Amino acid sequence: MQDDVKCARFKQIEYSHEAERWDTVIVPMTNEEEDMAYLRAQTLEGMPYDLTGLLSHATKWKIWKPSKKKIWCSKAVERVVSTGRPDFRVFLRMFDLIDELMPNQLDMMARYFFDVEPVQV
Repeated sequence: MQDDVKCARFKQIEYSHEAERWDTVIVPMTNEEEDMAYLRAQTLEGMPYDLTGLLSHATKWKIWKPSKKKIWCSKAVERVVSTGRPDFRVFLRMFDLIDELMPNQLDMMARYFFDVEPVQV
């Protein structure tokens, strides 16, 4: 949002304090699965950012619902990962975490499902 793009897109982001604040969960995929995931990611480029939907989680009252035509980061990542690894989406559905998946939930569920320790970047 800071660069006024206001939509999903491919971008290399240089994080400050990477080692202290960011970690990565490696998702095991075959080359074919990775290709499918990449193609799915390309379809999300330019999709509007769902700031209202994301803010819907800021209150305990569900005043707003997430948009079906907009997206936020964890929803985008889930869609891309689940395209390459459909078994991950099946797992998330068991917990009803598809439409309103928050970043901390995605991190926790991916760590558990893929049984992979986060790698400090």
